[in-house]
Amino acid sequence: MCRSGPPDAWLALRSYALLLPGSIAAVLCAGLVLLAGAALSGSDRIARGSLAGHAACVLAMPIAVYGCALAAAGAATLPAQAATMVLVDLGVVMLLMPVLLGLLRRRQAS
Repeated sequence: MCRSGPPDAWLALRSYALLLPGSIAAVLCAGLVLLAGAALSGSDRIARGSLAGHAACVLAMPIAVYGCALAAAGAATLPAQAATMVLVDLGVVMLLMPVLLGLLRRRQAS
């Protein structure tokens, strides 16, 4: 998709749909690890942080597919496209995580 010229939102959604089974498996595995870590720690703070990070990652996945195509439209090599995908995904997660953590804190306070 990154090599085919300007990205199309429908092509990005179609690509994400093709990647979805692997994404769901990765999300479930990561979620189980985070839940186990939070349960073993017994800390509400760690549990909220883990949940916010996991939710941000889940929300970032479809956004990152399109963002990668926008950011790497000129990238011709597979390593450059993979690096761009990772950077876009991490960037979106880092933007979403404080918002979700704030929502979880507000929910706990009420």
